[in-house]
Amino acid sequence: ENNFRYYSQYFEEVRVFAYGQFNEWVLPRVKVLPNRFRLPRYLYAFIIPIIHKSEISNAAVLRGMQLTGGIPACLAKFLYRIPVVVNYGYDYVKVALVEGKVIRAWLLKVLTLLLLPCSDKVIITNQELARQLIGVPKNKIHLIPNGIDTVVFRPQRMRKLFDIIYVGRFEVQKNLKLLLTAAAKVKPYPKILLIGSGSLKNNLLNLADALKLNLTIYDSVSHKNLPYYLNQSRMFVLPSLIEGNPKALLEAMSCGLPVIGTGVEGIKDIITDSLNGLIAESTAKKLAYAIKKLSSNIFLQKSLGEQARKTILRQYNAKMIWEKELTILTLLARN
Repeated sequence: ENNFRYYSQYFEEVRVFAYGQFNEWVLPRVKVLPNRFRLPRYLYAFIIPIIHKSEISNAAVLRGMQLTGGIPACLAKFLYRIPVVVNYGYDYVKVALVEGKVIRAWLLKVLTLLLLPCSDKVIITNQELARQLIGVPKNKIHLIPNGIDTVVFRPQRMRKLFDIIYVGRFEVQKNLKLLLTAAAKVKPYPKILLIGSGSLKNNLLNLADALKLNLTIYDSVSHKNLPYYLNQSRMFVLPSLIEGNPKALLEAMSCGLPVIGTGVEGIKDIITDSLNGLIAESTAKKLAYAIKKLSSNIFLQKSLGEQARKTILRQYNAKMIWEKELTILTLLARN
């Protein structure tokens, strides 16, 4: 919703083409057009420019959210000669391969090679992604990470009910089995809160039961209530195999939590080891060591948490981030 709130301040009208049965909200000058036909995402992506011709053909600029958003945007550019901005938030192909989805990885590779060169501007969220954009001129690529609302996500003095918190999907990419295995090596066992959903939920519950861990899972928490749970936790841990620019990590840091992440693409760009968080190798032994180190040192918790907050205020403040994107959009819209 914040995306469209910012867009509506710069444009007379913002039209949002949603792939699902979107819950409409009341925002000035924002019109949501949901997938009323309940068609599959990729099929619907190809017909959006046709069935919504009247709403799209007179647009000043098109903004494709991730690769799937780039499909209708680039088709509309071809049909109606409208400039397009697409974001390439993470390595879609590598994530698909990590999760064993070979056919999906191949299709995403094709989409990447077709859509990104077609776009007038491509927004990336970390510098490593620029090396993957074959056929895209450097002057089309803009590094703009995720922005965080530092007023909503702020440190609050609250009773600590959990030792470790994680927020995100329960999928192979997130490597949550590593987190639970590492936590089992820490005594006394930490209280763990996982917020999210995914195909591995039952596997995680079974593993936690086998390891006799103190695990709580909340399937659904509204975004505005996330700071409440973050501030009830002593540390945030992100054990992923690969990331883009993980917003959950940034939000935890904005709340002043000390954070631990694996030293992979997308995390090591944000965390500077022992300065604003800890970087651990992707082994249960090394991650357990980092958890123990942080758990036993209150001074380190305070120092890393304060530096994490400063990092967000300096580099990931939402207002600053959105101004960068809106500069790109408004310049294209005027041409």
